[in-house]
Amino acid sequence: MTRVRVASGLGRRGARLVAALAAAVLSLWSAPAGPAGAYAAPPHSTPTGPAADRLVTPGGISYAAEWYELPGAAWINPFGINDRDDIVGTYFVDRTKQHHGFLRARPGAVIGVDVPGAAQTDARGINNLGQIVGTFVLPAGQATHGFMRSAGGVFATIDSPGAAGTEAWAINDLGQIVGMFVAARRQHSYVRNSGGTVVTIDPPGSTISMATGINSAGVVVGDFADATGRFHGYIRSAAGAFTVVDAPGAVGTTTVTGINDVGQLVGNYLDADHHLLSYTRSADGAFALIRVPGMVDTALTGVNGRGAVVGGCRVATSSAIPYAFWRSAAGDVTVMMLR
Repeated sequence: MTRVRVASGLGRRGARLVAALAAAVLSLWSAPAGPAGAYAAPPHSTPTGPAADRLVTPGGISYAAEWYELPGAAWINPFGINDRDDIVGTYFVDRTKQHHGFLRARPGAVIGVDVPGAAQTDARGINNLGQIVGTFVLPAGQATHGFMRSAGGVFATIDSPGAAGTEAWAINDLGQIVGMFVAARRQHSYVRNSGGTVVTIDPPGSTISMATGINSAGVVVGDFADATGRFHGYIRSAAGAFTVVDAPGAVGTTTVTGINDVGQLVGNYLDADHHLLSYTRSADGAFALIRVPGMVDTALTGVNGRGAVVGGCRVATSSAIPYAFWRSAAGDVTVMMLR
């Protein structure tokens, strides 16, 4: 993933944090290779006729499904969702292992989102105005850059001044953007206002951090490592006050991956059995475990204002690539598949 590229300038300690966060949140997206280097596909039966909008897993569980066509795509992973249920994320090209951004506009039409001239593009967040943010890498380049794409398709580059690499992870309806940058071999959280001013917002006591979400009240969420190497989520109020987030039952790792305008958080944690579990946290601090029936190792990556979430999960009996999914506020799960 692009985060690992940025970590190349962080040294051993920073690389360990990046690797651990990637394992906790994004390990589901590490696609095992199939024959001739091709990506292995999630196990399923492909329905036809009247059942074409369903997916059946090897365990016999049936889910609603959306089937997409993207040139050369072998797998997709969603990262952000807005209040219209527009979803953005990344898709991987078979054999070349290149990744590209995508936008899924309800009820299922999908288009590619690639920064012009970029070798790799990852779409991370989308607001209710249709503005998309993410990360890209230029050909033959190692440094990452952030981008913002307007609803009309115009791209702008986002780089933190003096940084060795910048990533953009979320944008609110006021045009405020959050993400991470690398400077002096350390990874920092930032918030960028609509005028382009970048402010570093590292949690107190952190050795490395990353901002992953922001709502329209200016509340920022993200992840950080403390001096002992433990990983926590954080909330930063618009006034600058920090709250540490540790999920009940978490062993060593809690991440926060998104926040909506009612203050609901989503995130992930590792339990004592090294399972990856997902949660929501209400504005008053109440945690709820999120499960997809018949699946294990669930990872949530985004939430919208109505409580719909996106993420990925594995079939309990399979070690193949996970299923990408989105879950409505009512709890209905739709699996996102490629034809």
